[in-house]
Amino acid sequence: MEKGAGIMIWELAHDGTGAYSLLNVINTEIKGGTSSSSSSSKPSSSSSSSVVNGSCPAWVEGRQYNVGDKVAYQGGYYIAEYANPGYTPTVSTYFWEPIAASQCGGVSSSSSSSSIKSSSSSIVSSSSSSVVVSACPAWVAGTQYNVGAKVSYQGGYYIAEYANPGYTPTVSTYFWEPISASQCGTTSSSSSSAVGAFTRTIQAEAYSVMSGVQLETTQDPSGGGQNVGWIDANDWMTYANVNFPSSGAYRVEYRVASLNGGGTLDLNLNAGATSLGQLAIPSTGSWQIWTTISHNVTVTAGTYSLGVFAVQGGWNVNWIKITKL
Repeated sequence: MEKGAGIMIWELAHDGTGAYSLLNVINTEIKGGTSSSSSSSKPSSSSSSSVVNGSCPAWVEGRQYNVGDKVAYQGGYYIAEYANPGYTPTVSTYFWEPIAASQCGGVSSSSSSSSIKSSSSSIVSSSSSSVVVSACPAWVAGTQYNVGAKVSYQGGYYIAEYANPGYTPTVSTYFWEPISASQCGTTSSSSSSAVGAFTRTIQAEAYSVMSGVQLETTQDPSGGGQNVGWIDANDWMTYANVNFPSSGAYRVEYRVASLNGGGTLDLNLNAGATSLGQLAIPSTGSWQIWTTISHNVTVTAGTYSLGVFAVQGGWNVNWIKITKL
């Protein structure tokens, strides 16, 4: 590296692992040509009869780790200084920092396995008492995401700052911005009855596939960033992986604008295999004066590809809201 010259274009998401990791080589050079070995990174063992065992989960190769994640590996404990796709803690020391077992929330070795199981059960019981239903769809690799699209990924929620072909939210942070769960339109409940209070808002521009439409910045006071426009007859948008948690009636609302009215939309499932109903679009007097229209539909519980088809065009749509009745 001392004699290297020229320009390198390199992306963090495609960095190698182990000896093939560019960041690890850079880190080794900066530290004077030495890299951490598995033996030097292990905390010293104690001969005391009271041993503290870290409760950090075991490191798993290929798993995505975010900043602050803690793991156990080859008798040592580590915290992720930077997000990484499962780099080895003892090799990719740029990404991982050794920590003490106590920082893992260690438990005494004299504790029986039954007490550990009891603790785990308590955690499960506690989490089941507070259910959160996220309205953001799960991120899918290789899916085209447009500006304003919201996704959930590894327990976090993100909005696309720039259109991208499915870059990983925790890696390609130029394209994705973290958001709070509330910005997904989540609902919570103290029991499984949260399903009964289900509501989800889908930004119209967050389609997975479309035909014929275009996007523009919306002036809708309800927000949304962009709206779908230039809708002509036979144009359509499809929204993948839309979950209806229980069978029954749902109210579907559409935030629409139309200069002259006369449009008609059809809501369907799985590329038109099932039509849930049609709705006429009224005139609002402008392409950016908005109103909310709705109809009730009946859906069998399941996850579907939700489609909006223009039977007649001449309207814009900003968002779609689904509420369990």
